[in-house]
Amino acid sequence: MPKILFVCAQNKLRSPTAETIFSRFDQLDCLSAGIHPSANNPLDRELIAWADVIFVMEKKHKAKIQQRFRSSLSGKRIISLDIPDQFQYTAFAYNKWHDIVISVVELSSGKLMSLYSLDLRRKIVEAYEKGDTSIRKVAKQFSISPETVRRLLNLYRSTGSLAPKKCGTKRVSILSQHEEAILEIVETNPDFTLREYCEEVQEKLGVSSNTSMMHRFLKHHDTSLKKKLTGARK
Repeated sequence: MPKILFVCAQNKLRSPTAETIFSRFDQLDCLSAGIHPSANNPLDRELIAWADVIFVMEKKHKAKIQQRFRSSLSGKRIISLDIPDQFQYTAFAYNKWHDIVISVVELSSGKLMSLYSLDLRRKIVEAYEKGDTSIRKVAKQFSISPETVRRLLNLYRSTGSLAPKKCGTKRVSILSQHEEAILEIVETNPDFTLREYCEEVQEKLGVSSNTSMMHRFLKHHDTSLKKKLTGARK
């Protein structure tokens, strides 16, 4: 499963919006963070290590990441979406984000095509096979990348089928195996940081985790944190 990390300055609007948009793909694992220390979810080395691809909103964000985390960036792709701070979510913005993110993830892993339903795959191929169109026009019609259209056409022509390949068994998080106990810890200590939750879970349950794992666990259970990702309480 491709792991996508979206980064802006404060993790208040742009990167959380991107995370929400692309989390609709069940087989994409998305998180967001901010470069500034006071961000809702500050970027750290654990998040960088977790990500397969990092999308930043502006080129200056990429430069700051390279400056602060250079030793952790080996093999990491950092792509700027060029989304300014004066951001307004529009259809144009969505199409721009979608085309860039989908294309990069496809080129990076080749896995994203399996996210589309069989019904959607058929509609895409049928739209192209009707003629009087192009791969680019079909891609725009269905808000997908041209590369996805090409792959679907090649798959259909070579196999006669559009059925996606079966995915492997989904791994269960070690935190999910202790779900009730961890949620009880969260309920008892609502003001803890993610780091403090990790330490408490280690002490009480003997389960080792990191802030990225804890963030995903709480996100899955729709539990929000008012405090910062790391750092001591004031």
